[in-house]
This record gives sequence, structure tokens and C-alpha cells, in this order.
Amino acid sequence: MRSITIFLITLFWMVTAANAVLVNGYCYLAGEQDHDDTTILFEAASPTAETDSVHSDMSGFYEIELAIGIYDVLYLHSGYFEEHLFDQVFLDHFTLSDVTLQFNPAYELSGPIFGNLPKAIYHVVDDLSVYEGRWLRIEAGTEFRFCGPYSFTIGEDQRLECEGTEYDSIRFLPYYGGGITEWGGIIFTHSGDDDELRTYP
Repeated sequence: MRSITIFLITLFWMVTAANAVLVNGYCYLAGEQDHDDTTILFEAASPTAETDSVHSDMSGFYEIELAIGIYDVLYLHSGYFEEHLFDQVFLDHFTLSDVTLQFNPAYELSGPIFGNLPKAIYHVVDDLSVYEGRWLRIEAGTEFRFCGPYSFTIGEDQRLECEGTEYDSIRFLPYYGGGITEWGGIIFTHSGDDDELRTYP
């Protein structure tokens, strides 16, 4: 059945000499007001299709020009479960159904942590700290969303390395999407002379 569909699409393309179609839709992030930067990947699943991708804007809207064909559509956003739409046939301009990505609880943080923390969006669900005698390294572009009045404490014999830059910062903020407006801040205890905290607006 799939081979017949591919043949018909190929025939349609040869007869109409159509080069591209516009495909659009909305992808939302559950519990958020800002829905930008989701990657929508269109993977070619027929000879006439060409793999391509686009990012959603703040409203969740995306639009892309594609070669006609069959595609598998993947919705990807750090900290959220992926969504898939398989065998989508695009022969003319098409609007996909709305998709809402759900937060991945594997990206929730609480209690003492240590090691390398890769770039992602993390929901902080309790007070944070660094394990005694350990270090924590946070990659640039990481964002912490505090889901309550929780704090992040770095104490004696604990090391925190934040690798953010002016253009790819590490952000600590309340979880505004969940109605939170305040959090407990970052607390340094027993700081040494070599400690340095550099912030960007």
C-alpha cells in the first residue's frame, strides 16, 4: 500500500511539475505562555520528499516550504517528551493539527546534585544544593525554573562552575508559566577569596 502511495505521489509530481507546498501548524508547550524554539523536523519518507526543519515562534506557530511527498514529522524541545506524526502526505498546502508537548519529569531537580548538568530547561521542585565535597558544572544555555520559594545553596567544600556567556547565559527564574513569581535565590555560604559570580542582564 505504501509503495502504491509513493508511486501516485511521484506521478502527481511529474504531471503537475509542482515543486513545493507550504505546511504550517501550532506546537504548544504544556503550562507555558512562551512556546518558541521547538524544532519541527520533517523527515523524508518518499523519493520526492526532502528532509528539512523549522522552529516555532513565541505563539507556537511554524510554517515551512517543503517538496511534495511523504514525511515523518517530529516535534522536539529540550525538557519535553517528543511527539511524532508518521506518514504525512503533503501534495498541497496543508495545516497540521495542533500539538502540545508535555514536560518530561526526568528534567525535574531537587536536593543535592553534582556532576555535569547539560543544557536543558529544568523545573526545580524543592531546595537545591551541591553534594558535600563534590562539584557541579552547568552548561551554557541552561535554564532553571523554580516551581516555588526554593533556593539554591552552595556551601563549604562545594564547587559550582557555570559556563554561561553574555550571549548564551544560564538563567535562574521563577516558573512564570506555573503562576510562580518569586523564588528563594542563590545562597553562598563559606565563600572563598577565589569565588567569582559574573552576571549578565
